[in-house]
Amino acid sequence: MNRSKPEILAPAGDINALRSAVFCGADAVYLGLEDFNARKKAQNFTAENLAETVKFCHFHKTKVYVTLNTNVKEAELPEMRKAVRAINTAHADAVIATDIAVISAIKEEAPEIPVHLSTQAGVCNLEAAKFAESLGADRVVLARETSLEDVRLIKENTNLEIEYFVQGALCVAFSGKCSLSSVKTGDSGNRGRCLQPCRLEYSCGKTCGYLLSPKDVSLFSRLKELEDAGVCSFKIEGRLRSPEYVAAAVTCCKEAVEFGKPKKESLDKLKIAFNRGDYIDGYFNGNGGIIFPGVQSNVGLTVGKVIFADRKSALVSSSRNLSDGDGFKMMLDGKEISGGAVKILRREKRGYLIEAANAKVGADFNLTKTSENAAISPKTYPVSMTLSVSDGGKARLWVDSDGQTPVSHFNVQKATGKPTGEDEISVQLKKTAYSGFTATDIKTENANGFFIPKSVLNGARREVLAELYEKIQSSFKGLYGSVSNHSKPQSIIKNGGFQSNLVAFQLDSAEKLMGAVTGGDIIVYAPAVFSEKEAKAFSEKAKAISSAKLFLRLPPQADGKDIALFERILGICAFDGVMAENYYALTLAEKYGKKVFLGGLLNVYNSKALNAFSCDYFMPSAELSAKEISSVFGSGAFVYAYGRMPLMNFKHCPVKALYDSDCKNCRYNGPLEYADRKNFRFKIVRHRAANCYFDLLNSVTTDVRAKTDKLPFNFYVDLSDESADNANIIAESFLKKTPVCVSGVTYGHLFRGVL
Repeated sequence: MNRSKPEILAPAGDINALRSAVFCGADAVYLGLEDFNARKKAQNFTAENLAETVKFCHFHKTKVYVTLNTNVKEAELPEMRKAVRAINTAHADAVIATDIAVISAIKEEAPEIPVHLSTQAGVCNLEAAKFAESLGADRVVLARETSLEDVRLIKENTNLEIEYFVQGALCVAFSGKCSLSSVKTGDSGNRGRCLQPCRLEYSCGKTCGYLLSPKDVSLFSRLKELEDAGVCSFKIEGRLRSPEYVAAAVTCCKEAVEFGKPKKESLDKLKIAFNRGDYIDGYFNGNGGIIFPGVQSNVGLTVGKVIFADRKSALVSSSRNLSDGDGFKMMLDGKEISGGAVKILRREKRGYLIEAANAKVGADFNLTKTSENAAISPKTYPVSMTLSVSDGGKARLWVDSDGQTPVSHFNVQKATGKPTGEDEISVQLKKTAYSGFTATDIKTENANGFFIPKSVLNGARREVLAELYEKIQSSFKGLYGSVSNHSKPQSIIKNGGFQSNLVAFQLDSAEKLMGAVTGGDIIVYAPAVFSEKEAKAFSEKAKAISSAKLFLRLPPQADGKDIALFERILGICAFDGVMAENYYALTLAEKYGKKVFLGGLLNVYNSKALNAFSCDYFMPSAELSAKEISSVFGSGAFVYAYGRMPLMNFKHCPVKALYDSDCKNCRYNGPLEYADRKNFRFKIVRHRAANCYFDLLNSVTTDVRAKTDKLPFNFYVDLSDESADNANIIAESFLKKTPVCVSGVTYGHLFRGVL
């Protein structure tokens, strides 16, 4: 991309948000269709209105990226391909894709459209980016957890464009690896249906609050650093937010690009439109301080204090004028105590007396909505119009704008009564509303003495403006046709298929290498702490007492320092392969000549995705039902058959959030436990490599032993949360296929699937 400055990429959850983004000067917008997009709750767009939407944006010199960024089931592949064809017909500038099946469809059906790999793919380091490039991606939307150093490495060592989130909501879970919503409700975030249970209250010991709800990120002060590191697109999150928010965010971003920071007035408007937690730098300053436990919604802009309060009213001193209907919240000690719409009882010398229940003296008074934050006015282009009439009544109306001069020809007659005057002509030609133009200069030549019906003038005006509109929008040079990466996912069909009747045991320590565990077909090492010494000891012991294939499970996220540690381990240990939960592990497997076990967090949903991987074993997405797995993948698939399944992986440190500690004085002393409002208890465990990462485990143990006769698959048995003795007992029951009925367990999605 040849640009003097990075593009500003704005969200468009509906047509009003799109107009706000375009009229405020966004360089590009991203939007979704009704299906296959990660924001199903947005109003979105349709295949039918997409072409006109793209034309509108191109007319205003704004690019359009369409999201097909959910995982796609096998039965949905034909409909997904229809969506790709519609996007191609509309000449959208790029597709933001997650599922490899979507990338394959684009390469086959619409090779002129660039592929932008979604943040849902979890690219956060160079090794993952290299794999993304091999799939045919032109751009990667990096995970929010990606460090500045890893951004530089990706830019210096690939040909990929880099897109980075600079404003908006921050998910607590690592991108694309969260199944909390699907497990709790059946609505999967990987399918665009996330119900955000992370934004609800949880408790840990005596601490209660929104313990999984991060503040919003705002990197306006860091844009130069990102640009210098190689970022070409500054992305604003918010397809579920208001047009006012989009307008304010685009304005702030433009000002930050031009002046180094937004104007205070612009930032104030943004905070009023939506502000969860007064904004943070994300993970730029470490892995602490991102949680906002007091409030999970918009806290707005602090403009004053409560200086008097009774049961039904409050006297507010405010630095800004208040109006009836403004939105407000009162905050005390980091929590909301009152809020609603402003209703002014009277104006006093010290401030405004308003209706407010539960107000308390000393509380902050925050604005969350004002009439000043209305969406921006439409942007139009000036045109000059000339109406010329020959003596014989042949008329021409032409316009001149942006170097284009379309003409409309029509006939008029000499007036037998009152002729049409110049003022009447001017009135009709100036009726340019909703055309994208404003007539600023109207001239007539030899038009006196003729009668020209209003309908004729209006028709001619519409004709020339419509032609001008088409000429301008079609001349816009976006990204369509600018594909630079002509690689595409390979179709690798494993000769003879995959083995069946296998059992794999996941272990976290060498202590559990005993008894029946050693009789498994595969042993997966997933340590709590990655150490060269411990990994070597584990691999040597496993090889000495078991004939099982030995795999090292690599975590779903890692930075360059973590990967350096993993490489040292792979270089000295006798692991047969790696279990991949992220693309980077596939690059490492190829580099070290290791076998590949595809983990469930790669979210393989369909045969197209599976066939793009060169793997020896695989676990499809845990969100598929047994029926779906059987019909698509057969008995060679592994299913998560036992264990406390990880539902989230996150970079932020919950210990820091709970205890206000730091890494030098680490207070982690074993697993934490978060309880929801129904007292379901979710264990949080730490995994440490060069950095610390945390898994939030399901509150209920998966155990399919009572249903093994209905599950003709390979079994993946996660014994990490078990004692050595229990691990041996459980392993023996799976190896002997002994039916075991245990109450209070779950079968996951195997008998229900997801929407």
